[in-house]
Amino acid sequence: MQAEEHTLASLGERYLVHLIHPALVRGARTPMLVHGTRRDEGTAISGGEIAVTARGPDGKTLRFPARERLPGQFPAEVELPTAGLWRIGIDVRSGAGAEEIAIGEVEVHPDAAAAGRVGAAEPVAGAIPFLFEQQWPLAMQFERVEPRPLTDWLTVSGRIAARPGAEAHVAAPVAGRLLAPEGGRLPRPGDRVGSGDVLAVVEPHLATSDVVGLQALEYQQHQLRHELDLQQLEAERTLGSARVRIQSGTREVERTERLVAQTLATQQELDRTRAELELARADENAALASLASVNRLRNEHAEDPVVKAPQLPLVAPIAGIVAEVDAVLGESIESGALLATILDLSSVWAVAEVPESEASRVGAMSNARFRPLGSEFALETGSGPVHTSARVDATTRCLDVAFAVPNADGRLRAGMLCSFDLELRRIPDALSVPDSALAYEQGQPLVYALVDGESFVKRRLRLGLRDGARVQVLEGLAKGDVIVATRADEVRLAALSSSGKIVEHHH
Repeated sequence: MQAEEHTLASLGERYLVHLIHPALVRGARTPMLVHGTRRDEGTAISGGEIAVTARGPDGKTLRFPARERLPGQFPAEVELPTAGLWRIGIDVRSGAGAEEIAIGEVEVHPDAAAAGRVGAAEPVAGAIPFLFEQQWPLAMQFERVEPRPLTDWLTVSGRIAARPGAEAHVAAPVAGRLLAPEGGRLPRPGDRVGSGDVLAVVEPHLATSDVVGLQALEYQQHQLRHELDLQQLEAERTLGSARVRIQSGTREVERTERLVAQTLATQQELDRTRAELELARADENAALASLASVNRLRNEHAEDPVVKAPQLPLVAPIAGIVAEVDAVLGESIESGALLATILDLSSVWAVAEVPESEASRVGAMSNARFRPLGSEFALETGSGPVHTSARVDATTRCLDVAFAVPNADGRLRAGMLCSFDLELRRIPDALSVPDSALAYEQGQPLVYALVDGESFVKRRLRLGLRDGARVQVLEGLAKGDVIVATRADEVRLAALSSSGKIVEHHH
């Protein structure tokens, strides 16, 4: 190519393309060289189809194929029929997909004399050469500076805690002996219990007078059962005797009636036998009544409680999971002794510990994300805090800021340590660069902006807030600038090197 070269470069969605060409003359066949880089890999384009497109002043578009000479280098020859400004594009159809990239305008001169009067463009002051042959082995990435949302995060530590009213302690109301509930056992850590479930019972210690009273009551119950048993036996004996007499008296009355009919017995004897039969029947009825009375009394006292020391149930005040148990079956416990702790962790509080120096920013918090220590999952609260403590902790000099978090799956446990990112403010259209784009000189941040495909210029920056791996740029870049997004230090070393580390290539 001629010495006076002109360059154009453009960053597309899939490719970075760079065009080198001499002055263009109407109707003359002119060589051009296209360099191409895949943005997804930072490597040279290889294979596929590449063409230079040119749209003339008349609106017609011409297409000139570029043949691969080496990976990333595609020579082409163009012939533009009319003078004037032509819009040039590079149509790439290769491994990263198809894309046509507008690269800029070129002027086509009416003749060679006019072209000769146009010199090469003035070099950009401070431009650092860094050829594609240097970029491709490094898999260098590029990024166009565009407005994007950024969030100002405050990173602090914290913990998971049970929400107020979701932690209950079960204690003994009186001193006594600890027993399991009827038909059950003492709760164990991890057991799920419902509100109102009986967890245990306490049998209070009794004074001597109470023991004597219980013994007297037990004796009375025993005496009553004994007397009822005797009455039942007597009634059953009387009933049996009466029924024997009824059978015998019935036969005697029948026999006497036959004898009276035969004038072998007197009416007086018949009346006597009938009277004896009626007396036996009366005794039967009396015995039956006595048995009924005994059974009625026995039924009335059947539900009398067994005489024993009273037992006080210990009831779960809330539904949840038993977190702690500090009791042994059968042991003697004191009044007020803590027996179990129950936690309802269906929802919890994620409590961020905000340093005192940042306390003034608490009111701006609209969201938080947190990760339990050592876990592989992170969560977002999706809303602002539900509680902020009224005082700074005297030991940690931190302010507790709590966020409500659903916990239906039970992954979050009270006491877990967490790291928090607290959202303080959101900027919808901030200019920013990735951390990987930054280099430093004497502690000052800078990036390298693309001049064309093979030269860069240093831009010193004033940085703002940080959002993860991105940093806001307050000064030093403009919308649309293209910067080196990775391996920026390699460009810096090339600038510092006396040789420039330039690898020669031929156009």
